[in-house]
Amino acid sequence: MKKIFAWIVAFALCFSLLLTGCNEFSGNYSRQLTAEELDTKLSGADLEDFDSAASGTEVTGYQMKFDTGISISVKVDETDTEMEIDGNGEVKYTFGEEGFALYSKAETIQSGNDETTELHYVDGVLYTKIDAKRNGLSYSEKTKQEIPSYIFDFSDTQAVTIDVGDLLEAVRTGGAQAYCDATDGNKIKIVLDGNTFLSELKGFLQNVVPFEMNFQIGKCVAETYLKLREDGTLCGYKIHVDLEANIAAEESQQQVAASLIVKLNTQITEFGGKISAPSDAASYAE
Repeated sequence: MKKIFAWIVAFALCFSLLLTGCNEFSGNYSRQLTAEELDTKLSGADLEDFDSAASGTEVTGYQMKFDTGISISVKVDETDTEMEIDGNGEVKYTFGEEGFALYSKAETIQSGNDETTELHYVDGVLYTKIDAKRNGLSYSEKTKQEIPSYIFDFSDTQAVTIDVGDLLEAVRTGGAQAYCDATDGNKIKIVLDGNTFLSELKGFLQNVVPFEMNFQIGKCVAETYLKLREDGTLCGYKIHVDLEANIAAEESQQQVAASLIVKLNTQITEFGGKISAPSDAASYAE
């Protein structure tokens, strides 16, 4: 049973990484776009737009906020097991004259275990603070390390996203619908069709779970919001996923039934603030 449950958990975690109310993204998305219109609008847009300062603007960085909730209930024959995984956090980073700087804080809660990791990277020094509670025992650590050249990658932020190219392809093939704001054509909303989403998820599931499963989505909301500058580059991104599904399978003559609930949100917006070292930087051990 532990092996079967581990596969289900692995699937849930991987799925949460596969996919991400803010007034900045609210609007009247009543005008539907054709695939050709969407292709034209997004011809200059890429998630890599968030990897550097925006040219021609005063924006020197970006901020991200994310939260993910996964609830799993598994029944193998007559034995029930439940697990909840929650995560949330924020990331801020800048590309100012003083060089790259970053702040991030992420919390993960799983089966009563809680871990919070906080990072500051300022002036070539990485400050790391970890506070954790595992099996009733508390753990805390603060360290610092000189890293003159910090290699930053967008994927390191833990922001859950769907690539712009994948969104375009979904609209081209009829697996998603695209809309733009009635008064601001640079604000776009893309809604994934439930059947397409299920098909993509089944294909992904085959790479994660080593036995055949019957998979049925009871509820699926997957929406992505894109905000463009006048030059067509991205200046805002938001994804919202709300999934409820039932899974049935048979493994080693055991009947497996599981219910899965996934809720996640990620949003990326411009950031013009300053990032500083922690106020108690002197207490961090080298």
